[in-house]
Amino acid sequence: MAANELLEGSPLAVSPNQVGAIVLRRYGIDGEVAALPGERDRNFLITTPQAAFNLKVANPAERTGVLEMQQLALQHIRNWAPEVPIADPVPTTNGDLATMVSIGDTPVAVRMTTYLPG
Repeated sequence: MAANELLEGSPLAVSPNQVGAIVLRRYGIDGEVAALPGERDRNFLITTPQAAFNLKVANPAERTGVLEMQQLALQHIRNWAPEVPIADPVPTTNGDLATMVSIGDTPVAVRMTTYLPG
C-alpha cells in the first residue's frame, strides 16, 4: 500500500444498524449505537446500561496488523502506567484485538475500546 492510499482514501459508509450487528456478533455486546466524529475511520459510541465503548471501523486502506499494534500499545500503557487515563482495548469473543468484517462487499478491520469521554 502506498502512503497516500491511507491518507487519500475515504472512510467507508456504514450505518449504526450495521455497527450494532457487528458489535453483537463479534463482541457479544448489545447496545445503543451513535456515530462519533473521525478523520480516517468511522467511529461509533456503543452504550449499554453497564458501560460505554468506541467501535472503530477502519479505513479500507488500513491493515489489520497496524490496528492490532495500536491495541497492544494501549495494553502496554495500561500495564505500565495504570494511572494514565486511556481507553482499554476490548477483545472480540474470540480474543482478537482487531478483526475483519465485511460491510457490503468491502472487507474492513474493526477494533473496540472502552469509551473515554473527551
